[in-house]
Amino acid sequence: MIASLSVFSSPSWLSFWEALELVSIIAIFAGCMGELLAKRYHFPERFTQRCGWAVVIGLGIEMIAFGASYRISNLEIDRLQSANLAQAQQIDFLAMQNWPREILFNEQMSKFRDSLKRKPAGRAVILYLPDDVEAEEFASSIDSGLQIAGWPAPAFGPIPPDMLAPVFRGTSQRTELLACSRYKNVPQEL
Repeated sequence: MIASLSVFSSPSWLSFWEALELVSIIAIFAGCMGELLAKRYHFPERFTQRCGWAVVIGLGIEMIAFGASYRISNLEIDRLQSANLAQAQQIDFLAMQNWPREILFNEQMSKFRDSLKRKPAGRAVILYLPDDVEAEEFASSIDSGLQIAGWPAPAFGPIPPDMLAPVFRGTSQRTELLACSRYKNVPQEL
């Protein structure tokens, strides 16, 4: 019997219980108005009793319907909160995956500097994709490593638009790292 009652507690029955609440409110209102009119215009006692029963039955139905809709609403709220929590955890997981990557330069920076110390210092140009925060931060790390290793301050800045492949012009979305060994006509203002 409990299983059969739980069917009426499913979210698909919520609109039924809410409609029943509305009907009971209308019955209560009609019963109250009938009692008021019966007293004012001296209707027969039988009419007053029927109006009183309409109020009592309406209140009973209202209590049952309200209890059912309250229970269903709370179950639905719990389900939605659980779904929202799962979605929030998924969003946090995806956000962590899409944060700018960092190269841990604690140990790698020393290897980078050591490898530079064995090489003759030269003029370096560090260019990165415009509007790419991750690329700019990586370029800044390389810039710092070169300067700590004793190299002259490198030219540093975004790749000029005329040197960009058309696919990267005007994009601020994450792009793949392009490694270019040599640029011709590097602008002097960098």
